[in-house]
Amino acid sequence: IESLPWPAASFDAVVSQYGIEYSDLALSIPELTRVVAPTGKARLNLHAVEGAVVQRSKRAIADIDFLLHEVDLAGKAQRCLRAVAEIERKLNRSASAMCASRESSDSFRKALHETSQRIAAAADPGMLRNSGKMLDDLYQRRNQYDLARTIGIAEGIRTEWRNHRERLVAQIKAAVTRKERAELAGRLRRSGAKEVMDSDLMVAGGLIGHCVEASF
Repeated sequence: IESLPWPAASFDAVVSQYGIEYSDLALSIPELTRVVAPTGKARLNLHAVEGAVVQRSKRAIADIDFLLHEVDLAGKAQRCLRAVAEIERKLNRSASAMCASRESSDSFRKALHETSQRIAAAADPGMLRNSGKMLDDLYQRRNQYDLARTIGIAEGIRTEWRNHRERLVAQIKAAVTRKERAELAGRLRRSGAKEVMDSDLMVAGGLIGHCVEASF
């Protein structure tokens, strides 16, 4: 978006649906105006700092941190899988191994319960519900795979939580205020737009984003 591959005046319209705010506007706005044909139009929908989407993302980050750190659901699943495998695969039948298996199983079950208790108030109930279900199913089907694979699957689930968290953090950082929206509109005017309007994007639940529209 900061270095588009098309010749000047290639398009009658350019639309950014929650994208351009992730870029360096000092580079992407000139590129936008370069590729728009004379009499063309542009519409930019932007994440809003004040909007419901960003606020929900902040709450979703708290849910992910709960899974990653507060209950450590994937970590407890992995420890449970290892401890139970010690017993079930007859690697270690000692009293200490039996005790460790019970303790790790109890800890995993408690983490699953705490996760289910949080679902009702979560920003993303489906994420918590699916996470608990996937790890519980993995435990129930543990004998269908070797231990390394089950541990790897649990780690993959934890990695997806971390990746989702990074996406949400990036969204929050990219979101713009109404003042920044007005500044972006000014950039478009200085780049040659003849008419520029900026406004709130609203739904029944309130503000969800910002919109900047330009005619050239």
